[in-house]
Amino acid sequence: MFTSIVEGERPAQLFKRLMADDPALTNRRLASLFYEAFPNIDGVAVQHVWHWKSSKKLSGSWSDKDLDERLCELLAAAGYLRTGVPR
Repeated sequence: MFTSIVEGERPAQLFKRLMADDPALTNRRLASLFYEAFPNIDGVAVQHVWHWKSSKKLSGSWSDKDLDERLCELLAAAGYLRTGVPR
């Protein structure tokens, strides 16, 4: 489900697509699935997804760019990405 991030897709872009495909998917559930897919990542990643301003959480405080930067930093630190935000 999340392999496209490792292949270069931005996390927010993928998350938006997943949420469009599954109307029941929330930030909270998405965060859990993300953490299950990348178990070596720092657990703070879950909070990053919770705080993201998605189409289902308009009160979120982080933009797509903020989320992408934070998650890609953590993914790189855990060895899932080489470096930086995918283009």
